[in-house]
Amino acid sequence: MEKIAHTKVAELLRNAAAVTRYVAAQRDDALQKVAAYELDARCRHIAADMQSKGLESELDYEEKVAHLKQAFTNGQLDAMEQAVRMSATQGFGLAKVASQGNLQGGEGADIPTDGAHPLVMHILGE
Repeated sequence: MEKIAHTKVAELLRNAAAVTRYVAAQRDDALQKVAAYELDARCRHIAADMQSKGLESELDYEEKVAHLKQAFTNGQLDAMEQAVRMSATQGFGLAKVASQGNLQGGEGADIPTDGAHPLVMHILGE
């Protein structure tokens, strides 16, 4: 086996330290990019759920994403995500109201032609 001079060992150790610092910096940068990407994907998923449920309808999709990212910096994203998950659809699709034409009776009406529907009569107290 060949002997290595002390100067070569010292140079090798200096180079190894520099390479290790460089690789660690690259790793840290990659981890930050991955974390930012995951946060963006999570916020976009929550914003899409908010859109489909009609929550915060005054904001558009990108504004909701920005709002959720701000909530992350304040430590509130987990609570907001859980609230969105638990919420019901807002503002539409909750009830169906009969049109005025169907209250009059006739062909295709919800109420019989010979008078008012018994439930309507009961509600009106007649």
